[in-house]
Amino acid sequence: MNLNKILHSTFFILYSKRIKAFFSSKDVFVFLSFLVLSFLFWYMLNLRRVYEETISIPITYTHTPIDKINESDLPCQVRITVKEQGFYLLMYKINKIDPVVINLREDATGNKGTLNISNLLLRARIKEELRHSTEIFRILPEEITVPVVNKAHKTLPVKFAGKVGFAQQYNLSGTINIVPKSINVFGEKKMLDTMTAVYTEAIKFRNLNDTVRKTLSIVQNADLRYETEKVNVLIPIDKFTEKTVEIPVTGKNFPKNMEVRFFPSTVTANFFVTFSKFNSVNANNFEAIIDYKNINKNERQRLQITTNSPFVFELRTTPAEVEYLIEMKQ
Repeated sequence: MNLNKILHSTFFILYSKRIKAFFSSKDVFVFLSFLVLSFLFWYMLNLRRVYEETISIPITYTHTPIDKINESDLPCQVRITVKEQGFYLLMYKINKIDPVVINLREDATGNKGTLNISNLLLRARIKEELRHSTEIFRILPEEITVPVVNKAHKTLPVKFAGKVGFAQQYNLSGTINIVPKSINVFGEKKMLDTMTAVYTEAIKFRNLNDTVRKTLSIVQNADLRYETEKVNVLIPIDKFTEKTVEIPVTGKNFPKNMEVRFFPSTVTANFFVTFSKFNSVNANNFEAIIDYKNINKNERQRLQITTNSPFVFELRTTPAEVEYLIEMKQ
């Protein structure tokens, strides 16, 4: 081993020991503290300097004329080049900037088949979301221009597509109410002509024992635009009980020269109805019919029982069949 290698090895060993000794001593904490403070001081000085930066600002739209434009043509953000102190530019990125709100009914102007938001208006609305000291150099796009299209529209009823399950001894106490009951749908005429209704999301309700009020989304076709995306649904629920009424037996489609008598002339109807509808449901809501078109040679005929009340369920009649006697009128 030559002298240079010996000296180099000795220097490396001694220097390594000094470094190890330094980092194992209390001096290292003092050194690192001054290093961190120096970095923070340098960083704060740089944040006070003025920089030019490009940032994105989101845009939201109100009162969108969905019958005249495609919402996909509206940009969801604009990019702006600004000049501001580094500290405030950092805050813009950390806290985000509130969306610029554009009222298309009041802010837009029409010109040769287009809807326009001017650069002047954009600049004014963007400035409202920035600090007074922030200087705007450039906005991209410079203005918002979207083509006006002529869409067909159709007013369609909204139908509840969910399923309702009830707790024991509970049932509907009225019809399911949807607000609004119908909405306007916009799109190609060929597609609208095939539609008869729009439907809510197919949500399932289980073990209901009280009235439900819920906002539901409408199932949408991506090629169409809807007046509203949500509807309010009310499902009236009430406890039910059993009720009994006497129903007269009547004949249907019998020739005018025939007179028919039924034995018995009335039947007993047993059914369930909710408490809230108990007093409003009576014998007038039912019919017990023998249809001459369905009559056969048997002495007894089965009754056709109908009701016009949607609040009646599990209807049973006694007896289910009656005897009849047909006489020719004099």
